Amino acid sequence: MVGKVLLTMEPEHQHTGDVTVLLFHNNHLYSGGADGTIKIWSPDLKFLREINVHKDYILAFAATSKDQLYTSSRDGTTRFFRSPLKNDHNETILQTVTDDITALIVVNDVLFSGDDKGIVTKWYHNKVGCQYNIIEEVKSMWVENDVLYTARDSDAVITDIKPGIMNYSTKATIPGRAPLALIGPIVDGHKKYLVFTTREGKGCTLVRNAVPFEVVWTKEDAHHWIINALCAQNETIYTAAFDGKVKKWSSDLEKEPKIVDEFASGKCVNAMVNGANNTLYIGDAEGWIKQITFD
Repeated sequence: MVGKVLLTMEPEHQHTGDVTVLLFHNNHLYSGGADGTIKIWSPDLKFLREINVHKDYILAFAATSKDQLYTSSRDGTTRFFRSPLKNDHNETILQTVTDDITALIVVNDVLFSGDDKGIVTKWYHNKVGCQYNIIEEVKSMWVENDVLYTARDSDAVITDIKPGIMNYSTKATIPGRAPLALIGPIVDGHKKYLVFTTREGKGCTLVRNAVPFEVVWTKEDAHHWIINALCAQNETIYTAAFDGKVKKWSSDLEKEPKIVDEFASGKCVNAMVNGANNTLYIGDAEGWIKQITFD
């Protein structure tokens, strides 16, 4: 079955320019754009509210279990919103001049941020705690237990991060680039696989998430253009790219994937995130957000 659009956002609330980041959390969709605006939506893409605090391109989102929101922007600020569903009140936890915070993730309500200089920071009560130098820009990031997974343009890096100020070590470096994600069943306390795009950005690589981090397969030329977004539902991988296509891949992760279905949006897809009931939300280069499904 070819992918289809279930819902499209209300046109009067379109972002000006690119949709740059999407986050689906606790039954709300958050979108950020090149216009610096944060918009909040219901699951059926009804507009709820808008926050105009950042002065430039939104780079990353992360949310806590209490619906608190962290955001970063090219205006140099990383901000914390205690009640974004209700008001715009926020605090700036970081103001930089030369660094961009390019990735955010919250794990067990603890914030991790990654910047364009390769520094990953673990925050405690919105204050800088531990820092880890990954060397290259952190464009995509996951944290599981005491393991940090990062990627940008040339390598996926897997780092042990133990309690302590400087207690970390590199476990593996694998050719690849952002985006990356942990997927599959949980085995021995961690997701079984790590997936990320190839250095050329048009293919995908799947790795077993355990020492020695063996490559299971590499799918070259999964798209004609660079892959901008990647996510998984159970063991099914979805990719979205500059070519405007969202592709669903076969779900036997031990075999090189084959295309099952695809959806042609007609516009460059910048961001994609899992929704409820096997749906996906995508954001494109013209400020539109859609909910799509392959089922």
